[in-house]
Amino acid sequence: MHKPHRLPLELKRIARLHSVLHPHTPSLICSYQPRETSGRGKLNISHEGIDAANLLADKVGLKADFRLSTGESLPYPDATFDAVVTFDVLEHVQSVAETMGECFRVLRPGGHMVLCFPPFFHPTEHHLGLATRLPAIHWFFPRQAVFRAYMRILEGRGAKAAWYRRTQPLQSWERCATINGTTLAAFNRIVAQQGWEVKHQSRRPLLSIGRAVRRSPVLRFLSSLLRPLTFIPGVNEFVLHRIAFVLKKPA
Repeated sequence: MHKPHRLPLELKRIARLHSVLHPHTPSLICSYQPRETSGRGKLNISHEGIDAANLLADKVGLKADFRLSTGESLPYPDATFDAVVTFDVLEHVQSVAETMGECFRVLRPGGHMVLCFPPFFHPTEHHLGLATRLPAIHWFFPRQAVFRAYMRILEGRGAKAAWYRRTQPLQSWERCATINGTTLAAFNRIVAQQGWEVKHQSRRPLLSIGRAVRRSPVLRFLSSLLRPLTFIPGVNEFVLHRIAFVLKKPA
């Protein structure tokens, strides 16, 4: 049975990193009720994301400070926040180490970082879903070949794909379209090198989360079989649902 982990602290200021507006943002704020509402920082990488964030904040009555930035260069002074929260973002940054270093810098001593993102070898998180749902395709083919095939499919859709079809080539940091290829092993090295304290690590396997899982005893049984494999180095890269941690900056 997986028990949820809850931060044992009273939060004043929260920083939230996301690449687009995430529906968890309002529930996060409502759950922890930070006292200084003007101190919440939310990072986006597009003006459209800022506009959408402001619309949602107004709709649900949140007072928040949304800023356009990258994770590698956070526009805040040292020791600004009690917590940094990021869901399914770290797989998209150009440098996980630099982004984690910036999160460490803007946290006050004793502050926490809550994060989760899919490991590179997650079979269905190759971020090619606009073209194919075929699992594990990024395991077997060179990144450039996969990207070229992906782009050909999108280009074949003509004008209707204009709003989501990218124009720039695959970047040097991309192991697949928009993702940097970070593994659990690589992330663990970053955590150790930067001096984070690990307060909690989730080891939920594939097939353990989602509406379909809640409705299916078969999926829950299969998930229970995968659970022991999440403790085996190397194997866990292929069976973890997410790289998920609660980290603490030492006081």
